[in-house]
Amino acid sequence: MTIARKLLGETRLKRWIKQFGFGRKTGIDFPGETAGLLPSYWSGSTIGNVPIGQGISVTAIQLASVYAAIANGGTWVQPHLVDHVQGEKPPAPKSRRILSPGVDRTLLQMLKGVVSDTGTAAGAGIPGYTVAGKTGTAQKPGPHGYEQGKYVATFVGMVPASNPRLVVLVTIDEPHGVIFGGLVAAPAFAQIAGFDLQYLEVPPDLASRGAHSSASAGTP
Repeated sequence: MTIARKLLGETRLKRWIKQFGFGRKTGIDFPGETAGLLPSYWSGSTIGNVPIGQGISVTAIQLASVYAAIANGGTWVQPHLVDHVQGEKPPAPKSRRILSPGVDRTLLQMLKGVVSDTGTAAGAGIPGYTVAGKTGTAQKPGPHGYEQGKYVATFVGMVPASNPRLVVLVTIDEPHGVIFGGLVAAPAFAQIAGFDLQYLEVPPDLASRGAHSSASAGTP
């Protein structure tokens, strides 16, 4: 919020929102995709609300595609469900750069810290692999404002850091008891991604073999 107010301002913040693809469809090959929701107008408080996730709504595939772009060195690739149809030439994937390599590396290091022992998502750690990611805990909006006691808990992460292969997004709708993404969604990420790494026979990171640490990944 401080960065948005002091360094970005409304115009540059809107530009970043557009660059990440929020507010428009990704074009994934599956019917029914929505564009998410952006503020219809900006008031004096919007510059403080949007950076912390209030007043804006993104879809799971939008969010996963942005984290995949971070894993891809800052290049966004249009997500898809169907790899190819037998006998037909697959279309070339659409891509665009959304982050410079330098900014991408810095952001990745920050996301690695989230999964470190001192971060908010230590439960997302996978022994032998580095993981990078981010938690999310959002109160659900209703017709008359935010609804008491109703939340969406999220963790999206990438693994492994040295050779990105996976992006996994876990969203839990209205968790009971504990509501925080780092406590309810991050452990699910570790189980899902850990299984997938074994299935794909992805070797552990050399720098963290046998360790329990943090870092990055591939496309959704």
